[in-house]
Amino acid sequence: MNGLLGDIGRVFFVGFNEFNETVMETVREFKPGGILMMPGVLDDYVSTVEFFHFLEREGEYLISSDHEGGQMETIPYIPPSLGNLAFGFVDPSITYRYANMAGNIMRALGFNTVFAPVLDVLAEASAPVIGFRSFGSDPKVVSEHGIAAVKGYQDAKVLSCVKHFPGHGRARVDSHHDKVIIDVPKREFWNTDMMPFIKAIEEGVEMVMVAHLVVEDIDDLPASISRKFLKEILREELGFEGLIISDAVDMRALSAHYSVEEIIKRFFEASGDMILVTSVDDLKKYYTTLEKMIRSGAISKDHVDRAVDNVERAIEKYYTREGIGFVAEVARKALKFRVSSRLPKKVHVILPKGENLSPADTTVKYYKKLGEVFSKIFEVEGITEYEIRKGPQIDGIDSFVFDVVVDAFRSEEALRAHLSLREKAKGVFYIIARDPYDENFFKDYDYVVTHSLNPISLYETLTIFKEVAS
Repeated sequence: MNGLLGDIGRVFFVGFNEFNETVMETVREFKPGGILMMPGVLDDYVSTVEFFHFLEREGEYLISSDHEGGQMETIPYIPPSLGNLAFGFVDPSITYRYANMAGNIMRALGFNTVFAPVLDVLAEASAPVIGFRSFGSDPKVVSEHGIAAVKGYQDAKVLSCVKHFPGHGRARVDSHHDKVIIDVPKREFWNTDMMPFIKAIEEGVEMVMVAHLVVEDIDDLPASISRKFLKEILREELGFEGLIISDAVDMRALSAHYSVEEIIKRFFEASGDMILVTSVDDLKKYYTTLEKMIRSGAISKDHVDRAVDNVERAIEKYYTREGIGFVAEVARKALKFRVSSRLPKKVHVILPKGENLSPADTTVKYYKKLGEVFSKIFEVEGITEYEIRKGPQIDGIDSFVFDVVVDAFRSEEALRAHLSLREKAKGVFYIIARDPYDENFFKDYDYVVTHSLNPISLYETLTIFKEVAS
């Protein structure tokens, strides 16, 4: 047992849809055991790389996505899947092959966990929340393909989390929005909907996500907070010793009917391990409530210690620092700085109009992202674009200027325009973003040589500038 109140953040798996200072402060303060990267982070290359870079420096975590393939795809670097329903028509070895490929890409990026596969058995007239996330309507087919997917991920050294136990396929409503009640005899439910989960546990799955649905013939509580489902069925009857995680607790099937205190007490006393929250506000609310309940004796710390120990064992087995965050470290080490400026409140950005300068040049895609990177870190008052061979053509600017310089040495007109900004603005920081020999013209002023046009290099530049100029 750890026995330390400071460890309680490890029982939370928290989702982030962006990467910013609030996210960094939240991770540092609450030290969650799991990080769920949501589409807003993953759709932006800079946020993806910088988030992994940050996590690599801060600690060890289970790092996951909801990337299942097909209906639910969140990682743009993985080739799209037809979806589980289509895979259910071929040999399970094909499902293994896709999951293993996806898992290897995840692992290379820095993920060590995936909330997949879906083991729900599809029923007629069910809610679209499952759809072709399911491998089909035959429990045997779902079991075989689910187990193949689990092994594909595991062989890629990715922790596979099956969902949504005990089976969401019969639900006529979406648990994101409303209460879900399954009205079917226990024996029938056990032999159909639960069958894929039972088989996956027999085959060594190590993480199970529990849904907020009520199976009336088994318990009148949602499975996610049911002692009957978690302790008596999962732990004792099925012998599952791995991680039990709730589905997102902000889903109305749970949050609209139970208090935070009741959810926490029932979940951990029923032998649950991790609570999934999908916002910073929810994390703060659940963390502080759990802390108060432990201090007041409303819940035994032993239940939380047991969960923390389970989480730490999984992290020890699956965590790695071999992800894509190293790209940001390379960018940082390649920077050459000269800074004496004070931190500006507002900035004006001077950017080159994007163009590939050679047939052996595809960097035009980067130019379009540079303005977004400035906005991540500074309050941008305005952006002015310039033609590379002419340089920036502007009058006075009543703010600090970041000037992204591209090949100024090729044109005297462009060079004069860049240098003249010192007389037209409150301050200037030159970002030499393409040819390092431009440094010769700006070495008497504040500047950085990035040796790269990649937006990651710009992000690292601005981050360090902000630290130095503070």
